[in-house]
Parts: sequence; C-alpha cells; structure tokens
Amino acid sequence: MKAVRGVCAALLVWSCAVGTGFAQKTDYYSQYMVNNLLINPAVAGIENYIDVKSSIRKQWVGIDNSPFSVYLSANASIGHNDRNVGRNRMSRDAAYSNNRVEHNNKFYGVRPHHGVGVVLQADRMGLLQSQAMNLVYAYHIPLTKAINFSLGASGGFARQSFNSARAEVNDVMDPSLNGHNMATFKADVSLGAWIYTRRGYIGFTGAHLIKSGDDFNSPFLSNLAISLEPVYVATAGYRFQLQRYVAIVPSVLVRKMVEGPWMTDVNARVEYDNRVWLGASYRDRSAVSVMAGVNVNHLFSVGYAYDWTTSSLSEVNAGSHEVMLGVRLKNSTRALCPQWVW
Repeated sequence: MKAVRGVCAALLVWSCAVGTGFAQKTDYYSQYMVNNLLINPAVAGIENYIDVKSSIRKQWVGIDNSPFSVYLSANASIGHNDRNVGRNRMSRDAAYSNNRVEHNNKFYGVRPHHGVGVVLQADRMGLLQSQAMNLVYAYHIPLTKAINFSLGASGGFARQSFNSARAEVNDVMDPSLNGHNMATFKADVSLGAWIYTRRGYIGFTGAHLIKSGDDFNSPFLSNLAISLEPVYVATAGYRFQLQRYVAIVPSVLVRKMVEGPWMTDVNARVEYDNRVWLGASYRDRSAVSVMAGVNVNHLFSVGYAYDWTTSSLSEVNAGSHEVMLGVRLKNSTRALCPQWVW
C-alpha cells in the first residue's frame, strides 16, 4: 500500500499548489506522448515507481482570455515484481547490448500486477472554467515473454462553471446572466487497452463514454459550454535503437469523435543517452510543435513544447507554450527514464 500512499501524497502537494479549474481535453497537451496516462487508463502502473507529472499550458498567446490549462497525474504499480528488479538491475542500454538477456527477456518481463492512479485537470478560458478528476485502475498481464497486455478504466467527474458576474454585456436578455456563478457537473468514464513490449506499444481508448450536454439551461451559454462527447483514440509507437546512446521514437495518434472528423497526430522524438530528447509533432489541421526534455537525474525530468498554429488563428496569436515537470518517487532501481517505451 506504499504506492497508494505515495499517490495520495502527490495529490496533497498539488492541492496546495494549484487552485484553478480543470477540463478533459487531455490529448491536446503537446507532450502527451511522454505521459500516455493522459490518453489511456491502461498505462497506470506500467513502471515500477510512482510516476508523477504536471504541466502548465498557455494556448494562443496574444489573444485575450485564451485558454490556460494545467494538469497533475500520478500513477503507481501494486505487486509489479519485475523479474529482474533490484539495485543491481542492469541499465536499459546494457540490456540492449546483452543478447542473452534480450533473448531470455529477464530484464523486461513483468508479473501480473495492478496499477492505480489519478488525473486532475483544469482549464480556464475567459469566463469559463472547468475542472476534472478521474481515478484510474489497470491490470497488467504478460501474454508472452516479450509481450504484455493491460486493461484500464477511469472514472470521475467534470465540472464547468461560468462566472456571469464578470461578464460585460450591453443588454441582458437572459435572466441566467444575473451575476451568479453557474456550474454544472458531469460523470466521466473511460476504458482503455494497452499492448506493450520493450520497444513498442499499441493502445486503444474509449474516452468520455457517458455523453452529456452543457446543462447550463441557457441558450446564451449553450454554444460556450463544453459537453462531454465520446472520443475513440488509437495510438502506437516504436523505439528504434540507432546505436548504443541514440534512439528515435516515432508515434502516431488517431482520434474520432462520434459527431466529428478524424484527427491525426504524427510525432517523432530523438533521445540521447536516455537523458536528453528532442521532438516534433504535427497535429492535423491544428498545429506544428517542437519540444525538448531532460531527465535531470533518477528523480526529476523537465520538458518544454512550443506550438505554431496552422489554422486561421495563426494570424492573431503568437503560438502556445507548455512546460512539464516529472518526478519519479520510490524509484529504488534509480531508473533514469521509463523502462517501457516513452
């Protein structure tokens, strides 16, 4: 239960540091590919330490009241019990260069285990604020010596509020715009599956499976409110080890809303010595991103992303900025980076 207490401790730190509201557009974070828990609950517990990440994103700089987003996620394994866990466990690079270890998969095999986690998110856009909290559970099993499989579920709520007291209107024709802070609550449920090896992964997610309307009961606000619509997401990535210290990790994400178009993200990251990485991403009809990150040590990592808008909004904004901080708690093996593809 130490893992559960660690997750709770991370939540306490977050609650003391962040006091704004949260939303559910998790895959809109540019660096989601280094925190796949944001898009798939089946990732919870994939590593043998408590993985905590937080990010702040300012979108469309230069536009008044443009979106501001922040999240905190934490997940941990229960009974992970890697076949080769221990302080003498060899590094990922050593395992790559050891044919016997690679053949027997003694480094990468896992036992059946549970994963638990939580994702907290907040968005603010003008007078609209949204908050969301989802608890996450996953179960991992080995299919073969090299292939693992997990199923996950997340459940929680999303809250959206409109502060009409700050609204500037010339003619109030809707009695709901009476200076009160209106709010609506919605249930939120997602399911996911994750297939992974030491080099690659494939994931499928059904997110926001309980459809809900805006619930503000106001024709003036219905076009502003964010309704929870089912979204289906598929993602895949593969790690190509070019040489001992250099690897490239291309990945792709495809998502489809029930009543929306297909959207595709194409990403690629180059890693050096498991410590420094550079990346780029193209989001269909939306943005081009460049990003970079550093694993400072076995405890901390940082990342930054900048987005150029490719839509019609490109003429009126100076792009988007995103900063991410990662912390690896209870990292007894002192792993410098995730031991499963990131």
